[in-house]
Amino acid sequence: MNGRSVVVGVGSIGREIARLLKRMDFVVSGVGRSARGA
Repeated sequence: MNGRSVVVGVGSIGREIARLLKRMDFVVSGVGRSARGA
């Protein structure tokens, strides 16, 4: 399964969701209120 996903909210829950999506070969982008390091 290949796809793209945007996770709105990059707190601890958003980061965990992003990890799960990356394991399923999704390209993941995160959106938060303030800038964070990559």
